[in-house]
Formats: sequence, structure tokens, C-alpha cells
Amino acid sequence: MSEAFDSLHYLRCQRSSSAAVLKSLLWENVEANDHWDFNYAGLDISHNWKKAKYQIDRYHPAFVGWLLSFSGTVDQLKQGTAKDILLYGAVRRSFSIQRSMNKFCEIAYPLRKNPLSLDEAGLLTDALTLIYVHIVGILDAFAICLCRLSLLGDEYEKKSDLLQKKFRQKVGISGLDGIFADNDECLKRWKDTLRNRFVHRVPPYIPMAQYSHEQASEVQRLDRLQWEAAYAGKRDEAKEYERLKFEVGAFSSWINFAESDFRMMLHPTVMDDVLRIFFLSSVILEELVGRLTFATR
Repeated sequence: MSEAFDSLHYLRCQRSSSAAVLKSLLWENVEANDHWDFNYAGLDISHNWKKAKYQIDRYHPAFVGWLLSFSGTVDQLKQGTAKDILLYGAVRRSFSIQRSMNKFCEIAYPLRKNPLSLDEAGLLTDALTLIYVHIVGILDAFAICLCRLSLLGDEYEKKSDLLQKKFRQKVGISGLDGIFADNDECLKRWKDTLRNRFVHRVPPYIPMAQYSHEQASEVQRLDRLQWEAAYAGKRDEAKEYERLKFEVGAFSSWINFAESDFRMMLHPTVMDDVLRIFFLSSVILEELVGRLTFATR
């Protein structure tokens, strides 16, 4: 008789493999990959664009590997609070991030030159909103799950925050302090610089284009001609000026903040952040596994 399939052992191997792949794709590790020199070092683009392209080219299979191992593990849990929180608070959010990343890659593809249309600019900003709200939401799901497993009360759960060292100590994951310290700047940026602005303040946005002084003057000229044509009832002419206006300028690969002159690079920031939240999720889940109850045990 053949030996019974050990699903938990299989999932453990899959989680380990997925985490290793995600870790290798993080910005600081890209150049250590075996295929880096062969496939990317010789490209006639800047060094940072080579690294960004490497991440983008490998993102989808890395996500699929992570999703299968993560959701497969959650699916094996006994029905209960922990399973519900991880399934609906982490896995469901990951699908939303994936859909948003698909839209992000479709619109803000590497080395794009032409300006965004009005719809594209809106869709790209919407995608960023969902990505950063759900990135922090995944961390919150883990924090609430740890509160429940540690039998802490509702009042403590309301203040749960994985970014706080005292909280990690309270729920018994101080062993992860090192990896949280290594990613401290990134974690704070997710929560304070991005998520909190998207939810509570003036949201960051992606401009439709960036302009030289000459191009900005040309947009103003076409805008004036468009309004003059519209006022004169020349609708087709006004429409043509509008079309010409949107052809001026170049794609702006920046996340802008309306409250200040601060801005953040679109590439590789967004892709690296998404890869990093999935990697951190793998690490946190592995720390949780020993406390979880599986249906197959």
C-alpha cells in the first residue's frame, strides 16, 4: 500500500520555497540571483531599471507560488477564528493587491514614455490606494490573529500593531524583532507615509504627465484654443485640441503628495513593496504555524 500523502509536510516545503523566491526578488537581493548577469546586466538601460525589470518579470510566478502555499496552509486549518481572520483578512486582501498590481503593470509598464490619459491616471491612483490599504490590512490581520491566539482582551486588540516591539513581545513573536528592524523604514512608510494618507488625509496621486517649460506653455496654448473653439460651438475642433493636449509631455514615474513638494518614485517602490509584504507574510505565518490547529493533524 502506498504511503499516505502528508499535505502539511508538502505545504511546509512549498512555504519555504516560496519565501526563498520572494526574498531573492527584494531590491537588495536582486543582483545575487543566478540569472541576473546573464539576462539583465547587458541591457542598454540604467542599472536601477534592470533591477526593476527583473522584479516585474518574475513577480507573477512568485505571487502564484506564495498564494498556493499560504492559502493552502490556511485552508488546512480547523474552522475557527484564526482561520477566518487569515482567510478573509489576509488571503482576500492579497487577491485585491494582485488585481491592483495587474492594473498597475498594465498602465505603468517599464519604460513607458507617453503620458497617461485621464482614465489611466485615475485607475493607477485607485490601484495604489488599494495596494497600500491592503498591505497594512494584512499586517493588521496577523496582529488580530495573534491577539486572539494569545487570549488578549478586546481593548488590547484595538491597539494591536505588529510594528510595535512591545506588542510583538506581548503576543510572543519577539523572535521576529530582527526582521522587523531590518524592514523598519519600509514598514513605517507603508503605514504613515502612504496608508494613513490614502485613508485619512489628502491621497497621493499619479500625475497624467510631466512637462518641460516649453511643453507646459504648449498645453496652456492648446487649452486656450480648446475653450475658444468650444465657446464658438466648434465641437470637433475643440475635441481635436483636447487630443493634441494629451499628447504633450511624458509619463511621470512618480507618486506625488499634494500637501508638499515631496514625491516618491513609482518604480521600483510599488513592486518592491508588494513583493516584501508577501515575503513578510510568509515569515510571520511560519512563526504562527506552531500555534495553529490543523484539520489534518
